[in-house]
Amino acid sequence: MDSAWKPFLKSSKDDWTSITDPTERKKIQNRLSQRARRSKLTQPQKNGVKRRPREIDDVQAEASETVVSSSEVPVTTTSMELSIPSTALNTQGGYAFDPMRDNGFMVMQQIDVWDALLNIASKLELACCQDSGFNIVAPVSSLPPSLAPTLQQRFVPHKPYVDMLPWPSLRDRILSSPSSINEIQLVSDMTSTDIKVWGSTPWDPVGWEVSPAFAKKWWFLMDDGILQTANFWRSQRGEEALQLGSPSPANLVQPHPTPSPLHLHSIIAPTMGGLLSQFFPPSPTFTEKDIPSLVGKVFIVTGGNAGVGFELVKSLYAKGGKVYIASRSLDKVTAAITEIEAIHTAAPGQLKALHLDLSDLTTIPTCVSTFLTQESRLDVLWNNAGISGQPYGTVSKQGHEIHMATNCLGHFLLTNLLLPILLQTVKISPQATVRVVYTSSGIMDIAAPPGGVSLTELVPGNFSKDVNRNYAASKAGNWILTSELDRRTRKNGLLCVCQNPGTLNTKGWDRAPRLMKILMKPVMYEPKMGAYTGLWAGLSPEVKLEDSGKNGLPWGRWDKDPKKDILESMKSKEEGGTGLAAEFWKWCEENTKGFA
Repeated sequence: MDSAWKPFLKSSKDDWTSITDPTERKKIQNRLSQRARRSKLTQPQKNGVKRRPREIDDVQAEASETVVSSSEVPVTTTSMELSIPSTALNTQGGYAFDPMRDNGFMVMQQIDVWDALLNIASKLELACCQDSGFNIVAPVSSLPPSLAPTLQQRFVPHKPYVDMLPWPSLRDRILSSPSSINEIQLVSDMTSTDIKVWGSTPWDPVGWEVSPAFAKKWWFLMDDGILQTANFWRSQRGEEALQLGSPSPANLVQPHPTPSPLHLHSIIAPTMGGLLSQFFPPSPTFTEKDIPSLVGKVFIVTGGNAGVGFELVKSLYAKGGKVYIASRSLDKVTAAITEIEAIHTAAPGQLKALHLDLSDLTTIPTCVSTFLTQESRLDVLWNNAGISGQPYGTVSKQGHEIHMATNCLGHFLLTNLLLPILLQTVKISPQATVRVVYTSSGIMDIAAPPGGVSLTELVPGNFSKDVNRNYAASKAGNWILTSELDRRTRKNGLLCVCQNPGTLNTKGWDRAPRLMKILMKPVMYEPKMGAYTGLWAGLSPEVKLEDSGKNGLPWGRWDKDPKKDILESMKSKEEGGTGLAAEFWKWCEENTKGFA
């Protein structure tokens, strides 16, 4: 070790000469460099005036031109020790270390991706609320080079999210083949943990690091610059570089700058037509005007105190139905009942409350017992309640991943406990009028694991860190449970369907980042529209017993182009499928048997 470093050693742990791990060596060198520079800053100059080091002046000068205020860019506590060479990013070689000189060591902080994108949107004065067009309002002359619109951006109408991306090459590649790109999935991946933003200048592409998963999935959008930047950040952590090469576990990105549109369509956009149909659905096929008298009929709506469930309960009540609202907050149910009963209707029904916390299996048998002491029939069970966007690591009372526990496991137990009274009601009712209605979502087409549900990801300690994937799996799981329930009960006359209520402006979006809400605004509808899908699935005479097991779309029609891998999950191995549905049903049985 050079003697220049010795004044800054505090213990033997500061001697890096015997350390072979390059990452550990850099950490120690960074620590000593910081000590040296702090001592340099505190030394008085000969004229008695403290002179600021040139690097501080340089940073502040740059900040005055390009860096937004801290109130505009909230910085997370995530940080990374960094050694920046003065040469190009891909230069290899040693460094001439001197603790009293600026060796380029610093601690880089990580910006939240959403805040980075919102900062870019602000810089561009972006017209985010329009669906498609030319969205940059700010004068081009005021923009940093990385955000200046390319020729394609000036002439090809596009969605606002494209302008927020800090790589001009990526923007052009998206605009070159817009019909081949699953835009919803791209936006979701851009704002997930697959992207990191380092530094304090959100629009500087050098600060953006793509993960191996992102590079593998979106290889056809990558170029050498994006890959080189990612490898620079990976090298700072001593991680192996991403490589351009043939598709293999070691080579994550394929070198195809201009892939075939047919090939792209086959690998990433098999469901875009269906998604567009869900975002812009045809008119409702069954509304409150089509509902017959419901006098004498009994219904349960989970989560009926808010959103789609609330609108559904209003319609059932107005036609004379007796509706039980099952929710974890009895105060909210009471408030909902008061609000609905205040609405004048010609033939009002009855509203009752049930306490039900789907994330705690112990509450479900009590809920069912309370209902059975009061009723001898149940005409339709709407498994409407659900949660989304819960942070990674959140678990239910029984330790299951919270989305799967609430959306699937809780409803599975509730339905099975109510199955005897449902089958009893079938015997005294017209054909196909006694139903179980589960709730799915369009997100299962773009974010669910292969097959809809991953059994390995249900094991505690092995949950996916991708919140969207967990939510999508729970919604695909609902359809899978519907199909398996149908397999077991169709012979008894019970009609079991699943339905996607649509993209709705409900509390389910409360946890969604602001930018996602802005991007989705043009395709979001009021909860009442989602209730039409539920009413169709639960009451429409057009839904027949032979439709049992199907998945419905907004605002009342069948999904004619479902994902093939989910359909295969619903078939047994003898039928040419994977048998996943039976395995998932068995998992649900095993994890609820202590509460049945």
